[in-house]
Amino acid sequence: MSFSTRSSFSNNHWPESIQELEAQALGSLCPTPQCAGWLRVWGPGWRDGWTSGVRSLKADKWRPESKIRKHLEKKGPQVRDWGHYFKTNENLRAQIFVSSLDNGHTVLQIENAYLIAGDFRVKSEIELAMP
Repeated sequence: MSFSTRSSFSNNHWPESIQELEAQALGSLCPTPQCAGWLRVWGPGWRDGWTSGVRSLKADKWRPESKIRKHLEKKGPQVRDWGHYFKTNENLRAQIFVSSLDNGHTVLQIENAYLIAGDFRVKSEIELAMP
């Protein structure tokens, strides 16, 4: 199998120059005369304006990136020790766990007291009903 620059699906070939590329674009993108007219209004210098715009956008993007790079180079890599935060978090989690156990214990005692009070109420009603 051999490969070539020509497409096997159409008669198009790779353009040899920018002018040939523009001619192909005019023919393929603008099948109507109105569209081709609009592309001709742009004139031959539209590509130069477009590339200068792209260059200015790249330069604008490069400026802050270079400032960030310089700042990081000047400051150097920062390695922070987060160990004391982990210890504090572990202590807080342990306190939260103990508090939740205490709260559960208190809720259980309240429920037990409510049930015991109900049992005494029923017992006293039964004793009062006896002759």
